[in-house]
Amino acid sequence: MANKYDLIIASMSITDKRLKKMAFSKPYRVSIGRLVGKKDAGWNLFDDAGNPIPANFDGLKVGLDRASTYSSWFEAKLPGADVLLYDSSNAMYLDLENGRTDMIMTNPMKAYLKFLSKENGKGFEFVSPVVDEVSFFGIGVGIGLRQGDPELQKRLDDAVLQLIRNGSLEKYALKYFPFPIHNEKWGE
Repeated sequence: MANKYDLIIASMSITDKRLKKMAFSKPYRVSIGRLVGKKDAGWNLFDDAGNPIPANFDGLKVGLDRASTYSSWFEAKLPGADVLLYDSSNAMYLDLENGRTDMIMTNPMKAYLKFLSKENGKGFEFVSPVVDEVSFFGIGVGIGLRQGDPELQKRLDDAVLQLIRNGSLEKYALKYFPFPIHNEKWGE
């Protein structure tokens, strides 16, 4: 906003709130959440339609990044949940690992890279379906730029579309994750 940078590439979800202050490229990765907890915990936290079952969260401690889209989702959907807020994702993963929290909610890509693919994450897994609510998480993650620069925005949009359409984005993602990170429909 202060003209120090032309672009921000920092996993910023494209939300209505952010669109009031800045512009974004077309999304290049999904903006979703998943819960991570101990393997074989046997929790039944979501119904068949993918909606949380509030009563089944009773007595469970959930770790969330402070002031994140995930904490906003929990406040709205599960206000009675026992939420622990963290200023650092490293502290959140450490508390999960050491049993001070039962589960955490975060981006599945971050969870996989920082924890689930590591030795200390071997006893843990995703314990929820994908939570994909545009009103909380936005339409995806894009490259942020100042409003009022349609030429730069078009260049970014064209580049993102090219990466999706020619398969480069998927090829890159599958080097690091065992799942895709973008919506196939974005290339249409």
